[in-house]
Amino acid sequence: MQGAMTASDEIVPGLGDVPMEGFCARLERVPGHDQCLVVNLEGSCLEANDGEPLLEIVERCLRGGFDTFVFRLNLRRLSPYPFFGLFQKFVLYDGRMAFAGLGKRSLEAFTRSQLECFFTFAPTVEEALARCGTEAPFDAAGLGVAVDRAVGPDSEGLRLRFSTAPFLKGILIAHVSGVLDDLSLPVFEAKAREAIGRGYTRIVFNMNRMRYWSNGTFAVLLDILRAALERGGGIALVLLDARGREIFDQHAMGQFLRVFETVEESVEYVRNGRPVKA
Repeated sequence: MQGAMTASDEIVPGLGDVPMEGFCARLERVPGHDQCLVVNLEGSCLEANDGEPLLEIVERCLRGGFDTFVFRLNLRRLSPYPFFGLFQKFVLYDGRMAFAGLGKRSLEAFTRSQLECFFTFAPTVEEALARCGTEAPFDAAGLGVAVDRAVGPDSEGLRLRFSTAPFLKGILIAHVSGVLDDLSLPVFEAKAREAIGRGYTRIVFNMNRMRYWSNGTFAVLLDILRAALERGGGIALVLLDARGREIFDQHAMGQFLRVFETVEESVEYVRNGRPVKA
């Protein structure tokens, strides 16, 4: 299957100013960083109950291909708690977030809330982007990131990141991007089996950033499902692309593997669902 998910201006709700009660969110592209956004929050206040509209904007951007966000705050009064909700979304969608140029009062608000350990702070946007780097602080311990090269001059290889957090209660999110072919599939399967062997028996595979997967992917996914079922777990896939879901259905995989449009739905399924036997 071939397809691509790239950051799109159409996903960003009014790339520019997004007014809300008490504050305004101004979204800006970062030159040279196609999948990055700077979110400027300006106004009188950001309260604990103001997180929902901000969360909706960021979630749309995450699902649309943006994966790195730098927040600049110019608010007279600030509650850091809405950003903890954002942190959970970034875990689910393999995003990265940092804060740039926070004033003394804003930093003190994070310190008082005891939430500063979840976030990255830097004086400038450029430094914040550099500190985001390639590693997220919520990578699953001991699993790391697997990177392999695929065959062909235009291939970008397999990128596989595992993340989890206490609120997921043992569920592992596997963020898969790039290509899955004869060269990279063994790496993919070995990492998934390693995760299961370490006790992560309920896994959500976020496939939304895949550019290509070979027919052999289906057999490997079934093998991974069997391995999870043997330990009382299960797996689910996230696949938003309509063409990808159509090809998936053509291979009659729906009778074995559950596919959802969002990570949240997949997490709910592997937590409470009853995976079918392969």
